[in-house]
Parts: sequence; structure tokens; C-alpha cells
Amino acid sequence: MPHHASRAFLVRAVAYGLQAEVYGGLDSETRRLLKKAGQTNGKSSRPQRRRLSKGSKLFREWHGETHEVLVLDKDFAWRGETYPSLSAIARAITGTNWNGWAFFGLKRRTKEAPADD
Repeated sequence: MPHHASRAFLVRAVAYGLQAEVYGGLDSETRRLLKKAGQTNGKSSRPQRRRLSKGSKLFREWHGETHEVLVLDKDFAWRGETYPSLSAIARAITGTNWNGWAFFGLKRRTKEAPADD
């Protein structure tokens, strides 16, 4: 089970387990098709990492001040300093822990994020 599984997901997983116990699980052909559907060109598919192009600039306004971040090869530059992640920069700007992708508006949000205080 995923560590941060939602309650709805867990309810569905338990329900499936009960149905599989009572009515039998998936047949071998269905399991084979599902496994094949999870592959691309014969290889297991993995979610592709999000990448930002070197030289890209990210902007975020926080407390009336605009912050500019430059994307480097493997890290990020902000105010003349190099940081290993966007989260480290978001922490330096806000003083609290943030997901850097969410802070700079690069991550799709399911809930409304807190407003700039």
C-alpha cells in the first residue's frame, strides 16, 4: 500500500480484496493484459521526471517582493547563491517548509494553497 493512500483508495482496495476472495481474482489473461498496458515498447513505464530547461527563469511574488530563480544544470540560483532544490529556495524565502514546485506554481494543486501572508 502507498504510505499516503487516501481513505477512498483504501476502501476501494479492501472492497476489491473482498470481491476477489468471494468471486475469485483476475484470470491470467486479464493480468497479462494489465501488465502489458503498463509497459511502453516492451519496457516498464515509469513516470517521467519533470524537467526544467537550463537557463529558464522562475518568478514568484512573496510579500510584495518578486523573487527570480535561474535554473542551472543540476541546481538553482537565487540572489547569487546556489541551492540544490526549489524547496530550499522556497524555505529561504518564506521561512517555512514548502514544496518548491508548488511554491513556484509548477505543480498542479488539488486544494487552494494558502495566500501570501
